Amino acid sequence: MLPHDKPKLSFLFWNLRGGDSDTLQRCIGRLAQIGTNVFIFAECQIPRETMVRVLNGGSTSGLHRAVPCINNRLHFYSNLPLISWFDRSLSDGDGRFIAQELTVEGIGNILIFAAHFRSATNLNENARAIFVRGAARDIVKIERDAGHERSLLVGDLNLNPFDSGLTDTDALHAVMTKELAVSARTHSIRKEFSLFYNPMWAYFGDHRLAGTAEKLSRPGGTYFYPNTGDPANTFWKVYDQLLLRPSIMNCLRNLEILTSVGADSLVTPSGRPRSDKISDHLPLFFELDFRGLSNG
Repeated sequence: MLPHDKPKLSFLFWNLRGGDSDTLQRCIGRLAQIGTNVFIFAECQIPRETMVRVLNGGSTSGLHRAVPCINNRLHFYSNLPLISWFDRSLSDGDGRFIAQELTVEGIGNILIFAAHFRSATNLNENARAIFVRGAARDIVKIERDAGHERSLLVGDLNLNPFDSGLTDTDALHAVMTKELAVSARTHSIRKEFSLFYNPMWAYFGDHRLAGTAEKLSRPGGTYFYPNTGDPANTFWKVYDQLLLRPSIMNCLRNLEILTSVGADSLVTPSGRPRSDKISDHLPLFFELDFRGLSNG
């Protein structure tokens, strides 16, 4: 179990599609060195044995281990004891959805859902939303089986925060503010549906300080879609997202779209993901502080 005197944990999700293996391994190794506790990778071509050595600085005897999962499409690693983890995944799909329960001593259990939903390349938004609705039903079932809603969902959802698969009540029902995550359920048409708080709404476009021309170092999204033939293309997408249930949302202390790891820039001079050498997605890094979290 996670020690009660170490209630703050850091997480990283990254879709590694298109990356050069050596460069990715160097970046991931540096992220492990700064103390990242949980890594979740989609489209990872690096063998698990190799990844464990990378996370442990070249050794096979470090703390990082692959977390056993029913589904193999997403790779899950942690430097927390393996006995802290329990796989609650439903083995009914193509491996695009993982449910792990983490035991936190003195606090209770946390459900960590990881996803890599179907791509926008072959399916329109409505078709993709159908698969998300299925996952949303699974989340509710797993929460009922676990007896709590201390849950987060992270992954490449292949939908933006405003798309129906994220916002509809019978889908993920994710709203843009903490206040709404609490108050919206008092509305009669929403009271039967659990909500998520989705902080990713704030991660679109240029990030500037009010009243200044200074642009802060943050990309316009997590994924750049360069199709100039689509007149409705917004180019930047926030496909990689973190969602939190209201009971856990106040544990969030930090959430970043990373653009560099040490000396390695993850973006081009124009700020777009370096899809030729690293990945066409940018990683999400976040921290949760479980102090003060109740067992309810």
